[in-house]
Formats: sequence, C-alpha cells, structure tokens
Amino acid sequence: MKKLIILLFVLNSLNTFSQGEANFWFFGQGAGINFNNGNATAVTGSSIDTNEGCASFSDANGNLLFYTDGIKVWNKNHLVMPNGTNLLGNPSSSQSAIIVPHPGNSSLFYIFTVGANNYNNNNVLIKATDGLNCYTVDMRLNGRLGDVVPNSKVDLSLGLNAQWTEKVTSVKGKECNTFWVISLVNNTFVSYKIDATGLINSPIPSPVNFYSNDPRGYLKVSPDGKKLASATQGNFGNLLLYSFDDASGKVANDGQFLISNIQQDGQNYGVEFSPKSSKLYCATYNSNTNKLFQFDLDNPNIASSKFLVSVNSGYRGALQLAPNGKIYAIVPPDYNNGTRYLNAINFPDELGANCNFLPNAMDLGSGRAMQGLPPFIASILLPVEITDGITTQNLNNTIAKRCLGENYQLTPINISGSSTYKWTFNGIPYGTSDALILNNLSFSNAGIYKLEVENIDDCGFRIVYKGEVKLEVYTPPTITKPSNILQCDDNNDGFFAFDLHSLKDTEILGMQSATVFEVVYFKNQIDADKGTNPILNLYTNSAFNSTDTLIARIQNIQNPICYETESFTAQVFESPNPPVTISNLVLCDSNLTGTDTDGFEKFNLKSKETEILNGQSAAKFTISYFKDIALSSPISNIISFQNTTANVQPIYVKIVNNSNPTCMVTKSFNIEVLALPVINSTFTFKQCDEDGIANGLTDFNLNEANAYLTLGDNSLTVTYHLSLSEANSGANMVTASPFSNAMQTTVFARIKNTNGCFRVAQVNLLVSSTSFDVNYLKIANACDNDGEIDGFRLFNLSENSNSIISQFPSGQNLSVSYYKNLTDAQLEQNEISQNLPYRNETSFEQTLYVRVES
Repeated sequence: MKKLIILLFVLNSLNTFSQGEANFWFFGQGAGINFNNGNATAVTGSSIDTNEGCASFSDANGNLLFYTDGIKVWNKNHLVMPNGTNLLGNPSSSQSAIIVPHPGNSSLFYIFTVGANNYNNNNVLIKATDGLNCYTVDMRLNGRLGDVVPNSKVDLSLGLNAQWTEKVTSVKGKECNTFWVISLVNNTFVSYKIDATGLINSPIPSPVNFYSNDPRGYLKVSPDGKKLASATQGNFGNLLLYSFDDASGKVANDGQFLISNIQQDGQNYGVEFSPKSSKLYCATYNSNTNKLFQFDLDNPNIASSKFLVSVNSGYRGALQLAPNGKIYAIVPPDYNNGTRYLNAINFPDELGANCNFLPNAMDLGSGRAMQGLPPFIASILLPVEITDGITTQNLNNTIAKRCLGENYQLTPINISGSSTYKWTFNGIPYGTSDALILNNLSFSNAGIYKLEVENIDDCGFRIVYKGEVKLEVYTPPTITKPSNILQCDDNNDGFFAFDLHSLKDTEILGMQSATVFEVVYFKNQIDADKGTNPILNLYTNSAFNSTDTLIARIQNIQNPICYETESFTAQVFESPNPPVTISNLVLCDSNLTGTDTDGFEKFNLKSKETEILNGQSAAKFTISYFKDIALSSPISNIISFQNTTANVQPIYVKIVNNSNPTCMVTKSFNIEVLALPVINSTFTFKQCDEDGIANGLTDFNLNEANAYLTLGDNSLTVTYHLSLSEANSGANMVTASPFSNAMQTTVFARIKNTNGCFRVAQVNLLVSSTSFDVNYLKIANACDNDGEIDGFRLFNLSENSNSIISQFPSGQNLSVSYYKNLTDAQLEQNEISQNLPYRNETSFEQTLYVRVES
C-alpha cells in the first residue's frame, strides 16, 4: 500500500500546470511572443509561416517545447522534427492544430489537427479536408528535443473527413487527470477524452439543431469548462453559445444565437472567453471592416447584452486569451498581408467599455500577425488573482497605485487545495503567508511584488501560479472645509452658472501644488467617493434662488484614489434692481423751513422707497441714505431731512440684500427745492354795473386780472377758487368768465408755475354804479357816397371815443371799446378792432355797444 501511495504521488507529481505551458506563442509570418516575465515581449527566430491555424506549447516553467502550423512541427530550436512533416492540418485552416499533454506521461503530447478544403483560382474544390486527426509527440526522442512518433496518426473523423470543420478546442475534464478535445462536423459536436491512459478513441457525439454550412471560424470552450462558443463564417453563419458538461463531454442542444445578422454585424470568425468565463468576445468582418463585440454571460438575456467594443479597418482575425489575463486580437489589412501589431482587451472580465480595449497594444517587431493565433487548453489559462482586500479588481500584472500612510494588503484568491506562498519585493524574499500586509505605506514600500503559489489541487496536480504587482505610493492631499458660495444673481432670474474651478480651486488647494493635485466637483457624496459623474462645465443651481450642497474632491492627479472630500453650499441671492434713473424728490419752497425763497425744505426720503425697490420686496432689502458719494455721511432722520445745499442736492442710496450684504447696489437721486412764482398777491377788480339794472351786481371776466397778478408772466397758470383753502388745495375751481359778484365779492387766484409750485392771491370784486345816462345814445352818421347806394359804409369808430369819454368826470384814465352786442360788451369778448375802419353789417342802420372802463 505504501508503494502504491508513493507511486500515485509520483505520477501525480509529474503533472505540473502553471500557465507556463502557454507562455510562448508562434504564429503568422515569423511572429512570436514570450510571456515569461509577466509581460508580452516580442521574440524572433520563429520558422512558422501560416495564414491562419497554429499551436505552441511550453513546459510548466514556461520553457518552449515545440510549435506547429498543423503540417510541420518545429522544436524549441526552431528546427523541424525528424518526423514532423506532412501532418494533416492546413495553414489555411482556422484552427489547424491544438496541443494537449498526456495526463499520465509528462513526456508525451498530442497534436490534434483539422484540415481545410483546397480550391483553385476558380473556387473549384481540388481536395477536401482530411478532417480531425491526432499525432503523438515524444519529448524523449531526438536528444530530448522531441519528435512525432512514427505511425502515431489516429483518424478521428468518423468517416466524415470531407465534411469536417476547421474547429478544435480543449479543456480540462471534471475528473482528475482528464482533458476533453472537442470539434464539429455538420451539426454534431464530437468530444474525445484523454485520461491517464492516453487518448480514448471513443467519440462522444452531441447533435445540435444548427448545421454548420461553412467550415471556417473558431471554436472555444470557457476556462471554467461550462460554456462552448462556435463562430461560423459565411453569409449564413452564426455565433452560437452552448452549455458544456466537463464531466461527460456532452454539448447541450441549447444553442443561443448571439450574432446572426451578418449584414449588420459582419461574418463571425474569432471567439474567446474572459479568464473568469463571465464575458464572451467575437470578432467579425465584412468587406474591409473588422468589429469586436462583447457579450455578458451573467446577463439573463445574453444576446441583448451585445456591446460593440471596437470597429477597425481590416480583415478577419483571431482572439486569444493570454497568460497575462489579456485577450489579444488580430486585425490584418487583408488575407495576404499581415500586421505588425496586436490589439488588446486589457480587462476582459469588465463590462462594456471598462474592458479597456487598446489598439496596437503589442508591437511584434519584424514578425507579422496574419489571421490566426495559437489556441490553448482553456483551463490552463485560469489566472491567479491578486486583490488588495479593498476592491474586487484583479491586480495581477498591473500597477497598484496607493496612498501614503494607508494600510494595504495583497491577497491571492481562487486557489483551492493545499498551497505554499512565496512573496518577493524587488527580487528579495519578503514573505510566505498568503496575504501580504503593508501597514502605514511609505515611499519605501513602492516597488515590484511577485507571488509564486505552489498548489496541489484536488486531483493531486502540482500547479504553480505566478503573479506580479507593481506598487506605487503617492502623496495624499489635505482639505479644509471650503467657505460657502454666496452668489448675487446678475439678472435676478433665480439661476446662476457657477465656474466652480475659478471660485474655489485656489481656496481648496491652499498651499498644495496644482501640478500635483486637482479639484473635482460633484453633486453628491456618493459620486464624489466613486469619482463618477463629475461636474464638467459650469454648474447651474437646481432651483430658483436655491441653496445647493456640492462636494469638492481634491485628488492626486497621478493617483486619484488619494483624495479627500468636503461639502460646501452654493446659494443664489436676489440682487437689488433699482431703476436706471431715480426721479428727483422735489418740494416747493415754503416758509415752513426758513423763508419761501431760501431754497431749503425738509424732505421725507423714505417716500422714495417704492420707486427705489422697483417692485422688489421691502422685507428682503435695506435702503440707506447718504450725503456723499463715498457713503461716509449717513442720513439718520430720513423722514425729515433738511437739505444742506440750497435748491438742488444729490442724495446717495445703498440697497442691500438682508440675507447677503454683498448683494448691494448704490444709486443716487436729487432732492430739489423749487421756487415759487413771483406775483401780485392782491388785486381789486373794478367793474361797471352796465347790465341795465343799477344794483351793484354784474358779470366779471376774472381772466382780465391774470396779467396783473402774474406780472405779465405768460408761463404761469391761474385758476380761481371761492376760498383760500380751496385755492391752496386746487379744489373746486370756478368758471372765470362769466363770474358774477352776486356769488362772492372776493375770490382767490391760485397761480402756479411750470414746476407745479404756486402762490395764492386775493382778488376783490368791486362794481361801480356810475354809468351812461339811461337815455344816452351816440349817433354816428355817414353819407352813402361810395358809388353804390346800398346802405353800407366804412366807419372810423375811434372818432367817437372822445365824445363818449366826455360823458364822465375827467381824470379817470378811461378807455373805450366797441362790441356788436351787450353780452360781448359785458364780458369783454369779441371786441371790434379800432385799428381798421368798421363796415356796418346791417344796411343803413346798426346798433353797437360801447364799454368804458378805467
């Protein structure tokens, strides 16, 4: 029993998988890549020249063993093995070959080949494909450089060679020491098992509904052995996703069509799964356009998760997962010419654009990638994942940027079984625990940390995992709570566009360098902590005159996870909005203050408040008044302020928002004392009693007093009132003509200038009963000798004036005026001019009326 245990132990210990098996790639025209240092490095010396299919394999430590194009097999020295020719693959077969180790013998390897149909220039089939075949390579032969074992070919095509596709893939079986090799013919997947005894030539068929009508395109199985993706090229091709059972080798007939619209998406060719088997990628082409799509296998509706990762000009090309966890993609310019560069999906398990597609990521130097990349057993590409105990991001083969003073740890995950750990720091042994804990990070902690994990899995396999993280340490910023922004609204619409960077950056940075740190602004704390949805442009407050809480995040420019946040508010305040011009506050001069001609009065400045506020709320603003433009001499008694400068004096006003005193506007207006009119303050208006009734009552035309009262100033306005109070108030004007002294013998004239200032004069109405003799009649005769006897003649009325005046006592300075009727004579209206001869208006005789007055 002890020997059996030791034997089993020895047998199992021979099987070592550490991802090193996939560390050398040889493909295309002399192209090669070495992944042994954790990065992809171009290598030269390759002998391969193939348009499509190829395969490579190395030992557990990453030492190259051999490679093939499906027809020839080259050893590590790039020489063809003695029997390594005429294999039945094809350089024009999509996958042509895949290499699988013998689980029970570390010296033996299987090369599985799939051929391709050969056509002439007229697209006529010359020779059909040779289907699926298997060859054995023994590394003990040819001086331990290896050779294809003579006569080791096994035809696995089930007699359907000519109908076989160009697809072949492999994955570890669920049972220990087993692999599955899967291929496709027509509508049937065929699986072959390899266990510790070697290849079991008992096919396990899995018929499905979809018939492969074009042999071209890649077949891949997911690293976890649960899914199978088949890309079929051609105008009627599809990308289908199936379930795979790594215990039985069966493919479920549950195919999901992921790409079937060839006209829209292109013809399917390359496929690959992400390391965690969470995403599927497919490369298509149509004419000269290459597209790369991603599908989320965790989405309940996988087809709906289709995401276009990139669009490039070029031909079809393969996708292949690499030991560094990246997926590399080829986009050659056309069928016959290759490309110097490989594109890369840097984080294949991340969703959408976060997968970080990078064009021209890998420079092949003198080599050229054509259309194919070497496939590998999917499960040997399960990477060791190193996380920081903070995020779930896999840090393997990345740069971890951390902050000075924080606690940090590196932990490998997804490793089952019994494991030993070896950490090194810059090449020096550093620890043997699974987690590497670095407390209070300093700049001296920066460097390269490498991890080697030796694991014995549940099947007794010795698996060596290798990982590497470059740690960089950066200075974190400091922050003090920024002051709030109190913003005066420039147009009082309740909104303002804040330039947060110009307003707050300097304050938040303080003495910290703007070349080392930057300030970013966010609308909420969640976004600020995540660094998502920053405020990129001007920020406009959320509601009318709102107070918005914002978050400032100061972060290290080279390492934004070194950050601090603080909140502040941005508030918009209504600005004072007085009219452009404030009208003068005027008072007429009076003797209430000094004399009524000194230009001084007492003003109620508060009476201007409504005009100054211009519709704004008095509760929101405070108005202050000043004597000087510097606002250094405030006016305390604003309701009774006596001007200090006669006649006109400017008053300066400051309007302030009560909630934000910085929202302030200054204006000015004038207070003005207006001059009163210059008048005769009393007048006795004499009128003769000429209405035929000698009762001392007659009608007056009060307007005749205007010239005397105004001293002849025609700019003054005169109205008449029955009382002094009414004259002062301007109420109840009386009709100036006719006005009978029977109503009142004293009237009051309100005499107003153009400024609206007035004085009041008293007018006494006096009626004289002296009049013509009741029988007086002056007759003016003239002969009708103007050549026409019609009863009309021109009269010089002024010739009669002296005779009329002689009827009155002398010394009265009397004047005579003539009228056509008594009413006009009484009211002194429509006087007949004495400057021109008067022609009688009725023939032969006309009565005129004479008015004599002093």
